[in-house]
Amino acid sequence: MIGLWMLAATVFALLVGVAAMGAERLLRAAHRPTRAVWLGALGVAFAWPPMAWLFLTRPTRDDGGVHMGNVLPVTAPLADAPITLFDLLFQHIDVVLLAVWGVVSAVMLVQMARAVIVLHRIRHRAIRHTVDGDDVLVSDSLGPAVIGLRDMHIVIPAWLLDLDASLRALVLRHEREHRLARDPWLVWLSVAATTIAPWNAGLWFITSRLRLAMEVDCDARTLLAVADRQRYAKLLLLIAQRGSSARFAPMLAHSRSQLARRITVMTSAPSRRPITQALMAGAVAALALAAACSNRVSDNLMGPAPAAARQSTAPIVADKPVSIPEGKPYFDFQVEKPAMMAPGSKGPMYPASLRAARVEGAVLAQFVVNTDGKVDMATFKVLRTADPLFAEAVRAALVEMQFMPAMVGGRAVKQLAQQPFQFSLGEVGAVSPVPPRARSGSTLDQQAAIAPGAVGPVYPPTLRAAGVQGTVVAQVIINADGTADMSSLKVLRSADPLFTESVKTALAQMKFSPATVNGRAVRQLMQLPFEFSPQK
Repeated sequence: MIGLWMLAATVFALLVGVAAMGAERLLRAAHRPTRAVWLGALGVAFAWPPMAWLFLTRPTRDDGGVHMGNVLPVTAPLADAPITLFDLLFQHIDVVLLAVWGVVSAVMLVQMARAVIVLHRIRHRAIRHTVDGDDVLVSDSLGPAVIGLRDMHIVIPAWLLDLDASLRALVLRHEREHRLARDPWLVWLSVAATTIAPWNAGLWFITSRLRLAMEVDCDARTLLAVADRQRYAKLLLLIAQRGSSARFAPMLAHSRSQLARRITVMTSAPSRRPITQALMAGAVAALALAAACSNRVSDNLMGPAPAAARQSTAPIVADKPVSIPEGKPYFDFQVEKPAMMAPGSKGPMYPASLRAARVEGAVLAQFVVNTDGKVDMATFKVLRTADPLFAEAVRAALVEMQFMPAMVGGRAVKQLAQQPFQFSLGEVGAVSPVPPRARSGSTLDQQAAIAPGAVGPVYPPTLRAAGVQGTVVAQVIINADGTADMSSLKVLRSADPLFTESVKTALAQMKFSPATVNGRAVRQLMQLPFEFSPQK
């Protein structure tokens, strides 16, 4: 999701800016120039996010996968929730953000072009003049500034010619320092960066600090020729008061807040505890840099996981078992033969008080079936229950129940299963009526199962980015050829319409191992839960 990447890029730039502030304090304590720190920060904050997006691959993880189970009926049918206007807008939020981004950047690009044209006119209309041995351009009111990238010219306002020669010399020296340092290039570079990524508040902060560092460094070099710092500060105030606004040309724009900081820097007394302040500044820089390089920020800078990574937990190659860490349970779709209740195993008892009160309901339980067919009760979890007594009945039964363990490559493995238990006033665990020619699990030699290599539903990117999780329980008939009969599909429960659409799309493509009776493939009515969880 582009919005999440933009937020991560902004946070990254802000953290880089904080780290640069710490480095700046260290350099100022040592009386060294600071513009290089902010130039480096601008380069890293601007270039790294798109580089991470384009050239790095997000680590493939199991979290965010879609886990499927082969289960019996769970609940009564529920109607699908309608897709609202907000859902449609949220689905296309990336398009909206990109459109706004493009419009804002285009407007700023037009402003840049206008500034170039204005500066070109100033250069050709200004009067060339030699002032105190320097060739300058005299404008009606704009300046002092340096314009141009290839041939840099000093522009001064006409009123500056009336100043005392010593004051004019300070102004011209300051502008010469800008020209020698090629600061006009840095100014336009910072303008270009914020034009390309106008939404990045971190870039705006860094470019503002870069402009300030350029001025402070030039002030420091200019003050080498004059000992009266107070007089120089008053000269800066005079220029700020008499100078005109030049918003159309960022090269000529002045910030009064930056002027106050420049005067504070040049007139402030040395710190009484320079070592302590240097250590604190270094610690702040290190912590901010570590935060900028953290996994939480860097993962989001890599952008949404590609389709292959989103489905990394689903595709299974038939002749190559999934590589699962020793002792870790498999999911249902990762095994060749899922765990199944052993013939003759007794199910839960219907609580007498609920039977007498004619209370019906279902329990959806999650647990691990060990390789010996026993349930690991330490992993038992009730995902949903109609009544606590039903849940206790299931818990008591699972302790004694026997399963046929899941198989991978001909060997028994542990499997994480989700098993529903239906309590009805008929037979406990009875299967609901099914359409003609569709069998229930109790009449089969072998139940239908998701075929190895089948690709499960894709986690909707908008819901993944928003941290929305949930489950879809779908009821569908699996044909004798292993395909899902989409005309029989019913959504019994869904946490979100986008989850529902993802499951419908996947079922139309998924392949199943059909159910069998006496060695013959038959149709079977199944209910399949699809769990979407960013934490798994």
